[in-house]
Amino acid sequence: MKKLLYTLFLVIIGLVSPAIVFSQTITGTVFQDINFNGVKDATDPGVANVTIRAYKDSDPVSTPTATAITTSAGTYTLSGLITAVKYRLEISNPNSWLFAGPNGTGSQTTIRIATAGATNINFGLVQPTDYCQATPNIIVPCFVSGNPLGEEQEGQKMP
Repeated sequence: MKKLLYTLFLVIIGLVSPAIVFSQTITGTVFQDINFNGVKDATDPGVANVTIRAYKDSDPVSTPTATAITTSAGTYTLSGLITAVKYRLEISNPNSWLFAGPNGTGSQTTIRIATAGATNINFGLVQPTDYCQATPNIIVPCFVSGNPLGEEQEGQKMP
């Protein structure tokens, strides 16, 4: 009887443990960082149709462990990941007008490292033209030969 129970226990553990080990996810949002702060704010819209790929160290470049495409709100979920394993997340942005932002932990790159089970692994993208003016103020230096105030000095005549 003990042998039967032991065998049954091993069979149950064998069936359950893969579900536990492979049931992890990584979630986050790809967003347009309107104020360039690198943080997902309430006013920052999500970016749809961005592909996120998760790679383990042993994965070939052409074969990610998991792939997801962002929703219309910019959210994604990578599923089927192994507990406690670190993954390299890469995004492929189909919007040629958005770039990785210059500031904050959610920007500066299109590659992030995350451990299975992580949440809020966000990618901030910016549109540089949001910060260009149609007619910007331009400052140009002006160099003057001689006295810059235009006053006569001893021994000099004004032209």
